[in-house]
Amino acid sequence: MILAGAGSGKTRTIIYRIAYLVLNYGVSPTSILALTFTNKAAREMINRLHNFPNGKVFKLVNASTFHSFGHKFLIQNANMLGLTPNFQVLDEEDQKRLINEVLSYLHISKDDIPPKIVQRVIEEWKNSGDELEYFLKNSFYYDFLRSKYFDILNKYESLKKERGLVDFGDLLYLMYTLLKKAESLARAYSDKFRFILVDEYQDTNLIQYKLLKCLTISHRNLTVVGDDDQSIYSFRGAEIRNILDFRKDFPEAKIVYLGKNYRSTKIIIDAANAVIKANKNRMEKMLVPVKEEGHKIVLTCYNDEKLEATGVLDEIKKLIDIGYHFKDIAIFYRTNQLSRRFEDVLRRAKIPYKIYGGFRFYNRKEIKDMLAFIRFLCNRYDVMSFTRIANFAVEGIGKVTLECILKHVNEEIDIIAAMKAFISEEGRNKKSSLNCMTFLSLFEKIEEVFLTGNPGQLVDKIVELTGYKEKLRIDSKDERESEERMKNIEELKIALIENFKEGKSYTEFINELVLEDITEDVEGNHVYLMTVHSSKGLEFPVVFVTALEDDIFPHMYSKEEKNDEEERRLFYVAITRAKERLYLSYVESRNNRRMEMSPFIKNIPKDLLVFQRVGFIDNNLAYAENKTDILVKDSERLEPKNGQRVIHEYFGAGKVLKRLSDGKDPICLVQFENGELKKIASSFLRFV
Repeated sequence: MILAGAGSGKTRTIIYRIAYLVLNYGVSPTSILALTFTNKAAREMINRLHNFPNGKVFKLVNASTFHSFGHKFLIQNANMLGLTPNFQVLDEEDQKRLINEVLSYLHISKDDIPPKIVQRVIEEWKNSGDELEYFLKNSFYYDFLRSKYFDILNKYESLKKERGLVDFGDLLYLMYTLLKKAESLARAYSDKFRFILVDEYQDTNLIQYKLLKCLTISHRNLTVVGDDDQSIYSFRGAEIRNILDFRKDFPEAKIVYLGKNYRSTKIIIDAANAVIKANKNRMEKMLVPVKEEGHKIVLTCYNDEKLEATGVLDEIKKLIDIGYHFKDIAIFYRTNQLSRRFEDVLRRAKIPYKIYGGFRFYNRKEIKDMLAFIRFLCNRYDVMSFTRIANFAVEGIGKVTLECILKHVNEEIDIIAAMKAFISEEGRNKKSSLNCMTFLSLFEKIEEVFLTGNPGQLVDKIVELTGYKEKLRIDSKDERESEERMKNIEELKIALIENFKEGKSYTEFINELVLEDITEDVEGNHVYLMTVHSSKGLEFPVVFVTALEDDIFPHMYSKEEKNDEEERRLFYVAITRAKERLYLSYVESRNNRRMEMSPFIKNIPKDLLVFQRVGFIDNNLAYAENKTDILVKDSERLEPKNGQRVIHEYFGAGKVLKRLSDGKDPICLVQFENGELKKIASSFLRFV
């Protein structure tokens, strides 16, 4: 086992071992099996082997993902598995359709057992390698539905077999069950692949571990490369015990430590070592930096999340001024909804950015659904928005009904009027008319809030009357994903409320998104935004790790599950992505909630840090000092007065006509020099 620390050259080690076996020991390339986790990594491995003497011979090395190897195995042994040679692999959507068919056959409501949950159960079952009955018996959280799941999964499996189908999990599950039952076959494959190498071993799950034991049944020539300190995918089934217990399963194994880090500066590596050292369940080791000391880590405490986003933007501008490029910079956050603040400030500053491994905030389905409803409220002629909301607002308004409604639309008749005309034409008792009347009733209630309420109330009403939260529950793979998507909607509410306080209309908000949208630079010169999980395997000259607050990082779910050590490993991964400069930040108030600094920051020695505070009365308080009573007091806020001159970032100069409310952030009626009247919260005005 090769324990290779961050930035020490894990993949290079496997490539050189393969070359050494072939060129120095005369091992046949066909007898080598190299397993990775992505097709890209497998291709890169072969491409890099081509650079060695007689490089063409390395094309014969069997380099693939676990699942690609499983697919070939199933084709080769289809008859033994009762499969037709031309079996089809179900993709996620096809699998969902098959599950829907099973639920319908068994008269089980999708509301009681959503198809996405069934997909998750299937994945967990196949990843365990256990027989179905044993798996369900030992999965205590399925107790109350065990018999139903047994019926669902049995019917699902029988339909797959009838139709010559396998799912993604079968690619490993069926291979393992066959090798387990047919020892002679296991020995034949073990004899064929005399040398097995596995990259990123810390990310293997239980069935992958069991498969490796089957494939090494006639020899013990197994080389695994990994780092227990970078095991961060337990939510995908990765089992850290596979690497921690490797010595127990293969007691004769030699352990080789690769500790030299060629990526990061000494200060960054010293911080990473200090953080990960706090974990108890790990193999004792330390990264040794090759690079010089470098810049100190900048730790910033911001008053709130808005200042954090603008503060990061300001630092990026400074970095560009001293010679860095946008592509050198990455912003990390723990969960997806935290991207919105950074996207907004980058978009407004015309700085190109790319969401790595995900969607931009305003391109996420739930956000597009909410904005489509608001667009339609603003413009009843918006066919695209109406078509989108008709798909989730009520059931039964299909393609044919939509076409019939839209035939009535003209310059004088908007879509709502056209729908009423359609109902009159069809008759009120027709099913299509009843569905339209349901939509009209829902629309009128939402429109009332649109006209009289605030943005938060409007979004809440859309979610409530369309049953959107329940739709997300059914559409999401698990409860966590559903909650994360609801948090995205909450983040949209915050953006809309801030827009409202600034005196902008819904239309202005939506138009800004369109007008300020930035396409990726054709040469790939953009700031990268991503979750820390997505950053694994990447490196950047400059990294910002943001929202380092307790309950966010470490995440509250992990704390509930007593999984703080994986969260600390995740922070370690974030730190070790930085090559030259590392910025850490947290806030004292996020969405008007008091926050505490992440406990992980306390693991970093203070002499490695430069600490600064932004947005407080006294920004120069030391890191270790008590930070109570530092928020701006109400009595110290500037009180807006009638006739006072103001400047707004978007609308320009103007004057306060009237103060409309009291409280911490009073609303003012402001007349701007362009003649516009706006109701704006005083926090968005600069008083002159």
